[in-house]
Amino acid sequence: MKTESNIKPEAVAVDICANGIAEVVLRENIIEEERDGEIVYTYDEYRTPVPFRENLLENVKKTADAWLTAAKNAEYAELAAKVRAKRDALLKASDERMCLDRINLSPATGTSFASWLEFLKGIASAIGGAWAKYRQALRDIPAQPGFPYSVEFPKPPSEDE
Repeated sequence: MKTESNIKPEAVAVDICANGIAEVVLRENIIEEERDGEIVYTYDEYRTPVPFRENLLENVKKTADAWLTAAKNAEYAELAAKVRAKRDALLKASDERMCLDRINLSPATGTSFASWLEFLKGIASAIGGAWAKYRQALRDIPAQPGFPYSVEFPKPPSEDE
C-alpha cells in the first residue's frame, strides 16, 4: 500500500500489538521529496501479522526479501479476491439480461429455415449486443494492466440496450 510520512521510515520494523501478536512492517521504494518546504517520504508498505517472539526483528532483517515477497503476494491475493468478488456481483446482477427468456425473443414457429431466421438473428443480436460486451469486459478485468491495484470497471449499458 502506498504510504507517506514526514518521518523517515525504516525498511524493516516490528510493531508489537496485543495478545502476543506483532506486525512485521516492510517498506520499499522509499523516496524523499520536498513539499512546501517540508521533507516528505513516500513508500510502499506491507504489514504481516505474526505471533510475537524474541529476536523477531533480527530474524526478519536476515530474510527480509522472503518476508517482502510473502507480504506482497498476500496483499495481491487479498486485493484480487475483492476485485473478483465485485466483478462477480456485477455479472450476477446482469445475468437476467442474457437469459433467453428475458431478451424478448419469440420462439420460432415452423420447421423451415425462413421461420428460424428471425429467431437466430435475435440470438445473434443478444450475444453480440451491448450487454454481452459489458459482461465480457467484466470477465476481462483480471487481464487489465495493473490488476488488482488499478482496475477500471466497465459502465453497464443503458436499460434499453
